[in-house]
Amino acid sequence: MEIHGSTYIVVKGFSFESSHITYTKEKGDYGLHGHSFNVEVKIEGTPDPDTYIIIDTSMIKELISKIIGELDHKIVLGEKQRNIAKILEKAGLDYTSIPFPQASMEALSQYIGTILWNKLKTENNVLGLETCVSQGINEYACYSVKKNRLPPA
Repeated sequence: MEIHGSTYIVVKGFSFESSHITYTKEKGDYGLHGHSFNVEVKIEGTPDPDTYIIIDTSMIKELISKIIGELDHKIVLGEKQRNIAKILEKAGLDYTSIPFPQASMEALSQYIGTILWNKLKTENNVLGLETCVSQGINEYACYSVKKNRLPPA
């Protein structure tokens, strides 16, 4: 059977537990609170003609486990919250930082997606990636990136 340029999406799910402090312009500071975050990774690509596989999902699991391992069971701070780090250190609390103003669902989805994309973008069969982070039922944010495709000649 020939593939004929069809694309497929491979989906893999993960979860981690973290706390964060979020704020909005409308409602202000929500204070320190935690979630059971769920991460869904969607890899778009064209299956290899010999194996009919886009990518080995164990590779995705290994990469995501490293990324999530830096977030799991920690307080995640954004760049605008670094002043809190000293307080957390004095209290003996474990934290990590991400390069975004705060650790919102949007920021976490882009943070995880960017690290993963930088590892996968050279894979021949991988055309795109989407990472979705949820902090509750029907409450999630997704970040997506695709390889630049040249227009048809």
